[in-house]
Parts: sequence; structure tokens; C-alpha cells
Amino acid sequence: MDGDGCKFGAVAAVQGIATPISVAKLVMKRSQHSILVGKGAQQFAKDHGVPVLSNELLQTENSIEAYKEFMRKKQKESHDCTAIGHDTIGVLVKDFQGNFAAGTSTSGMPFKSCGRVGDSPLPGAGLYADNEVGAAAASGDGDHILRFCPSFQVVQHMRNGMHPKEACKRVIMDIWRRVGENKMFEIALIAINSEGEVGMASTVNESANNFGPNPFPGFAYCLWNSEQKRSPRVLCEPPLVWSDFQNEKP
Repeated sequence: MDGDGCKFGAVAAVQGIATPISVAKLVMKRSQHSILVGKGAQQFAKDHGVPVLSNELLQTENSIEAYKEFMRKKQKESHDCTAIGHDTIGVLVKDFQGNFAAGTSTSGMPFKSCGRVGDSPLPGAGLYADNEVGAAAASGDGDHILRFCPSFQVVQHMRNGMHPKEACKRVIMDIWRRVGENKMFEIALIAINSEGEVGMASTVNESANNFGPNPFPGFAYCLWNSEQKRSPRVLCEPPLVWSDFQNEKP
């Protein structure tokens, strides 16, 4: 999503594309549409020179073993197994001219039903950008996240003068109150405003660590600006808990 005019592009339920976010950008720039799905999105990618690969080439030994284990468990149980975990990447950018961009990319919930679409490719749910205010992105349980349009809500709170961190926290607080204390799902929100201030909040207890043996505590994220001479460091935001909201006003 481009904050200049709130331009948007997305693809969903598309197979054979190693970098679907690049196709989403092409949809935004070169299509009269905003969202393309399935075979139509795949054909659009082909038409614009994006390689379409076989499913076998996009699989790894780990993903194949995980799928086999999932099927073994599913056959032993009378009800469907629920796969856990997700791999959403959310990126927010502010350039020297004050323009904002937001992007999300994910392979979706593991072992999802064919045709399933989560929050990542939906404006206002998985991401939102507006040059007048800032940008926000979400990660977590997309089937629940898209019910609340949290990224749009965060941007609107910032429009009303709220700091990005407080805006993210306020949106999660509101959702938690709606669903109930014991029914909250996993969600993480990140945001940046026109002043370059950043903030995040989440209910994530730990994040996967591809750089070491132990997971990161809380929600893992990176910050970087043009003045930094080193690579971004991984930082962690502790999860919110229900008691954090008891003294907060709605």
C-alpha cells in the first residue's frame, strides 16, 4: 500500500510465486484492479515476467515433514487438527519526502483450506498507509484479525493525535474487550506516524528465531533508519496481558 493517495495492490490464494509481494506491487502499479486471486493472479504474474514455479520447487524438507506429521495427527483424530504458527512479514517505510508505504507477505496459516484468504492482503486489516498520518501493519491469527480492521483503526487513532504505541495498544484493548478475557487471539500491530515515531503492541508470547536455538521472548521486530551504520537489530516487545487494561478507560 502506497500512502500517496492510499493506492493499493494485492494477490491472494496464488500458487507457484516465490515472492508474491512483488506481484502485489505490480497489481498496484500496472493493473486497473486492486486485488487479484488464484489463477488470475498467477496469470497476471506470468504476463509481467514473474517466474511461476512448481509446488515441488517451493517446498523444503522441513515443510514436507511438517505436512506429513499434520496428516498423521489428523487421521488419528475425529475432528480437524488446527495448525499453529504463521510467517507474516510486515514492513513500514517512511522516506525523506514524508511518503509512507506498508507491505505484508505471508504463505498463510499452515495446512489451510484451499482458497483461504487471511488478513495480510486486505487493506485496513493486514496493512494501511496514508501520507497524511502514517502506516500500520498486523500479524497473527488472520482469520480473527480481519474481523476488526485493526491497521485502519491504528492509523485513525494516530490521525487524532495518539502516539503509535498507544494507538496499537488501544486497538488491541478494544478487541480484547469485545471478544472476552479468555477468547483473545494472537495479534501484533506495528505503526509509524508522520513524525517518524514508531510503536507496537501484541499478545504474542514468543517469536520464532531463525538465528539461534531459542525463540525470541514476546513480539520480535527490527528498526532501521538511514543514519544507522549497522544492520538492524532484533528487538522484542513484551506481550500485553488482560490486567494491563483493567485501569484503562474504553
